[in-house]
Amino acid sequence: MKLLSIFKRKPKKRNIEGELRDKLVFAFEAEGHKYYRFPNELSLPFYRFTNSMMLLERLSSGLSGSEMEKVLEIMEKALSKGLTIPKNASTVATCIHALRERQTSVIHQDLLINLASIWTVRDDEQVTGELNPKIHEQKCELFERLAHEEGEHGFFISLSIERLKPLLSMSEKDFKELWNHNKAQVRTLTNQMDFLSKHLDTKRQR
Repeated sequence: MKLLSIFKRKPKKRNIEGELRDKLVFAFEAEGHKYYRFPNELSLPFYRFTNSMMLLERLSSGLSGSEMEKVLEIMEKALSKGLTIPKNASTVATCIHALRERQTSVIHQDLLINLASIWTVRDDEQVTGELNPKIHEQKCELFERLAHEEGEHGFFISLSIERLKPLLSMSEKDFKELWNHNKAQVRTLTNQMDFLSKHLDTKRQR
């Protein structure tokens, strides 16, 4: 009977959350919270992996999700009003040019900050579950401030994120120049899209 009871025992359910948390590496402490990073040999959990892949794809296009949405919204408005109107056709051409121009961007500050947030874990958030939007936003705000105070290049190096190492191989000076260039690009695109949105010709030609 004892032997049978042994075989009938259910295997212990693995605590994946606890196992992964034990493998995290302490990164820094700020504003009452401890922050941890994933060691290089450890793969990201599913939700963090999928979100990081999406951000890396956006990084290659040089546009954040909100920027891309804004450009597409302007193009859709212009198309809906008719491209036979010269002003609307010009608007679409300007949007296409803006998209192509941003593909040459090496650094995008918002995307890099968001990647840093995904690849680090705050002491009060889950490792394996879906990202908590509120905590993610708080982390992004903190990381943006720390990057400004400590220097962007040094801040990202301190996190030891494996996927960013090729990007961080450039000098601190070059990284700073590209960072500031992107900030200017973000402002320019925002102003450009706001201008185009206000000056679309809403009268369809017959």
